[in-house]
Amino acid sequence: MQSPWALRAALARAPSPRNENRWGVPLGLAVLAALIGVDVILGPSPVITGTFLMAPFVCAVFGGPRATALVAGVTILMGATSPVWQDDGGLPYAIRLVAIVVAGAFAVAGAHARDRWRGNAGRLRLLDSISEFADGSLPLAQTLTRVTELIVPEAADMCMIDAINEGRVVRAAVRVQGVPNAAEVEDRLRSRPPSIPGRFVSAEPAWTRIAHFRPRMDAEDLRRMAAGPEDLEFLKSLRPRSSIVAAMTARGRTLGTLTLVTTWSKRRYTADDVSFAQVLARRIGLALDNAGLFSDLESVERRLDTVMSMLNEAITVHDASGDLVYANHAAARLVGFTTPQEVVEATEHELLGRLEIWAEDGTRLDRDRIAQRLRAGRLPQREQVRLALGAGSVERWAVVSSEPIEAPDGSLLYAVTTIEDVTELKRSELAQQLLARAGELLGASIDYQHTLQAIARVAVPQFADWCCVNILDQSGDLQQAAVAHRDPGRVAGARQLGERYPVRMGDKARVIQGVGPGSAVAVPMAAGAKEIGVLVFGSDSSSRSFEENDLEIAVEIARRAGIALENARLAGEQAEVARVLQRGLRPAELPAMRGFEVATMYRPAGEVNEVGGDFYEAFEIEGGWMLAIGDVVGHGAAAASVTALARYTIRTAGKLTGDPRAAALMLDESLKRRTDLSLCSAILLVLPDADDDPVEASLLVAGHPLPLLVRAGEMNPVGQPGPLAGTLDQPQWRVTPLKLSRGDQLVLYTDGVTEARGESDRFGDHRLRTSLSAVSNPTETVARIESALDSFLAGPSQDDAAALVLLRSGNTRPGRPSEPRVQAATSTGGGHDGFGRGAAG
Repeated sequence: MQSPWALRAALARAPSPRNENRWGVPLGLAVLAALIGVDVILGPSPVITGTFLMAPFVCAVFGGPRATALVAGVTILMGATSPVWQDDGGLPYAIRLVAIVVAGAFAVAGAHARDRWRGNAGRLRLLDSISEFADGSLPLAQTLTRVTELIVPEAADMCMIDAINEGRVVRAAVRVQGVPNAAEVEDRLRSRPPSIPGRFVSAEPAWTRIAHFRPRMDAEDLRRMAAGPEDLEFLKSLRPRSSIVAAMTARGRTLGTLTLVTTWSKRRYTADDVSFAQVLARRIGLALDNAGLFSDLESVERRLDTVMSMLNEAITVHDASGDLVYANHAAARLVGFTTPQEVVEATEHELLGRLEIWAEDGTRLDRDRIAQRLRAGRLPQREQVRLALGAGSVERWAVVSSEPIEAPDGSLLYAVTTIEDVTELKRSELAQQLLARAGELLGASIDYQHTLQAIARVAVPQFADWCCVNILDQSGDLQQAAVAHRDPGRVAGARQLGERYPVRMGDKARVIQGVGPGSAVAVPMAAGAKEIGVLVFGSDSSSRSFEENDLEIAVEIARRAGIALENARLAGEQAEVARVLQRGLRPAELPAMRGFEVATMYRPAGEVNEVGGDFYEAFEIEGGWMLAIGDVVGHGAAAASVTALARYTIRTAGKLTGDPRAAALMLDESLKRRTDLSLCSAILLVLPDADDDPVEASLLVAGHPLPLLVRAGEMNPVGQPGPLAGTLDQPQWRVTPLKLSRGDQLVLYTDGVTEARGESDRFGDHRLRTSLSAVSNPTETVARIESALDSFLAGPSQDDAAALVLLRSGNTRPGRPSEPRVQAATSTGGGHDGFGRGAAG
């Protein structure tokens, strides 16, 4: 017996009219062109001109009637215009022209006869090929595949086989070929409801088996076939030209229909094609009957009925179009019916109207989603849902699973949906999830207001539709502090609902019914023995009702919420204390110094630090002022405590002695008396209160970067370096005299400026000096340093940084040191740094 693949190969070797038609016109025109060329070259020759009639005959051998007619027309035209190059008019010309016309007509007739013979031969080959396996020698799935592969594209561009059984139509096979998206078109045709005439389904009387033939399909035909607007657009996109629907019969029984459609090949069916389609359909019907089409379908149904009747879970069966065809007793009880037959006979709207359905997260679901999924072919699926038989009834949890039963060609026949009650298991799982989420959410913040909102949201919507947090105020009354609702647009309504439920301190956890729409659970919140408020979890009228077994979850959530809220309150108080202390440690505002202008920059490292290890100080002494800038080893809170010691030690010693060396020695002794290793670098600068020009200042450097003197566009370091304070037993520092003329600027900075890290290197002295070029006043200088740092840093600053810029100005009017004139500014530094900048003069 010839194998199916051998059959396909045999058809592939057979002559194809469409392939031959491609060569008919080119060959015919080539012969005509050659004859014309010979005629022109040889000169007047009526014999050569008469041979033009060979062109249409050549085309008739290799092409179809249309191609032959085209070549014949061109040949007649060339024969009619031959006097242009042949000077032999009169009777010979007329005879030649008549001969060419007659020959063209014969050629067209021959091509038509040959084309018809070829089509009949192809049909016979197709029928013969199907007969090879019509005895049932192949399984059903292979039989369907072989049939459709033989038909397309030999007899159609699209082919559909639909099985009809007990008034139901099931699409058994689809084949499309000739377009790039053939697989996509096949999927759409397989999933859409079969649109065959209804008379084929009833199959009575016998005349209903006559083929349905549409030689020219129009828009009205497509509208009648379409299942909806989207389906109509899909059918229009196919641009069908002709269609034939023929009944597949075997042993006096209608098994289904064979649908043949032409579209992109531009072919149109004729009456001969209808006769052939009926013969073909009967031959296919015999092959499918022998392959066991209905025996397979009926055995599937029998197995389904037997299995479903033995299961305790709710079971429903839908067909490929989404219609309910089976339900067991458990499914009937689920929707409140007495018998499964009542379920099957009920409308879809009546069935789904009895159930309230929510997703696992509490989102309401469309109740016709099962039918929608079936129609879209999205199977298998498995999901957990919440069910209630009508509003206010006891809620149940269920696992809904939908599995397909496929036809032999892989298309959907039925979908079996099981509904398993997992209420007890889900309640336990939900409790664990809620408590875990509560612990994670409530422990994520130490901000009091944020924690209040987190408490309100922790159980919405998984446990409740809305939640209200009531907190004791200072007068001992309960006040609403936070409200949350599953729908953000209904928060105001939830606030009003929360006010309608009677809650008092000292009440035990309880379920409250009948006060407003839905129900609520009121639970006290406590932190240890201290009661701090009451939580109210509520459900609206269209959702679930709370039960006594919900109290255990609510009580545990309230217990964790109370602890989290109390921790947030204590953390907030501690944070406020820290903020107050840090504000007290920030550098003070600079005094007004006659004859000088001063600006500063202060950038402590860290996201929450307002102070760090860098500092600056300026205060009045006898006969002038003392300025200091320094850097304590380390940063953060620990460094800030040493910074405070250094500042107040320098201020105290400076005011008492006015001597920078005495102030440095007292700082050194104070650091050595600490139990931890405390080191500090510093610059101490004494400025006279004098109108002289220049004035002589005194400079002491203790392990600190040397200050830069900016004079007449030049920058030079000044001062004598000395040891860090807190390191040596008997440190020695030299006080350097420094003359400052009007217009001179002295830039004092900490190593946090030059050591700042960029993408690949540090800020360094060169970038600092570049930023100081052509500066005219301290405010501009500080702004230049700050801008250069911000552009250079690759991220948050890792070290504290400070700068103090001093200008000897021409303004020597008497000042009022007791009234500082400071302009402070703040920079977030990307959310990590802060600085204060002031100017005095």
